[in-house]
Amino acid sequence: MASAFISDFVAGWLYCASIVQSPGLNFLGFRALAQERRRPPLVYGPGVKANFAALVCAVQRGWPLPLSAVHNQRSLVALNNLADFIVTCTTHPQASNQTFLVSDGQDLSTTQLVRGMAQAAGEPARLLPVPVWALRVGASLLGKGGAVQRLCGNLQVDISKARSLLGWVPPVSVEEGLRRAMAV
Repeated sequence: MASAFISDFVAGWLYCASIVQSPGLNFLGFRALAQERRRPPLVYGPGVKANFAALVCAVQRGWPLPLSAVHNQRSLVALNNLADFIVTCTTHPQASNQTFLVSDGQDLSTTQLVRGMAQAAGEPARLLPVPVWALRVGASLLGKGGAVQRLCGNLQVDISKARSLLGWVPPVSVEEGLRRAMAV
């Protein structure tokens, strides 16, 4: 089921597209990363649903998670950073006709993400050292191989173009973004 977050985001984007016709504003088009065989980084923050919401719930409830042996690297983007980046792109003259990747600029392992979420929630991180190969075998037996790949695989994006061309720096740190996400 499509989340309210996604439908609100798309509706807002379409609204902006309809009004951004004045001089000095750039229309920000989103090219589907799926066409390039890439997934976008996880967008996290208050109200975000799906896998991140499930992880928030597990951490807040103190459930032990078999993720302390996951040493991947993942780019994430806080909702506030994504919004700031979109605003920057609509007003910056160098953003026209460009494609950018966006993240918080600090990649984390899934283990680091869960620890950061637990710290933000004021809960201990309950992590068990299950090897990634065992997670993959178990998940494939349950028909959840894709979920483990998303959780344990690497996904890093390079935001150096946004930094150099636009001078954009994510205004919200990962720690602050996780604190905001866990406050719901």
